[in-house]
Amino acid sequence: MLVFNRNFDNDCSRATELLLDPEHMAVETGWQVATDDCLHVYHLGDSHRLPNGNTMILCTSASRAQEVTPDQETVWEVNLANDGEIRLGHVVDSLY
Repeated sequence: MLVFNRNFDNDCSRATELLLDPEHMAVETGWQVATDDCLHVYHLGDSHRLPNGNTMILCTSASRAQEVTPDQETVWEVNLANDGEIRLGHVVDSLY
């Protein structure tokens, strides 16, 4: 299960994959990634696993969106910090 963890204790917000074990009623943290500069997203935020295995992370209140690989390398990033706020994101197959 992939979630966006805002971390209410003012730690870095991050995309986190939770590994669920329903047989033992247990959960543990698997893969996770935070932004390089440790953003704290105070509301909203989202993460999506893309068909290519990468993850799109939306830091809405911080006005940033990025795609990262399973090795946590940034593929692309959009930072609108001085020009507005990203509210929602949607994955599309192609713009063409």
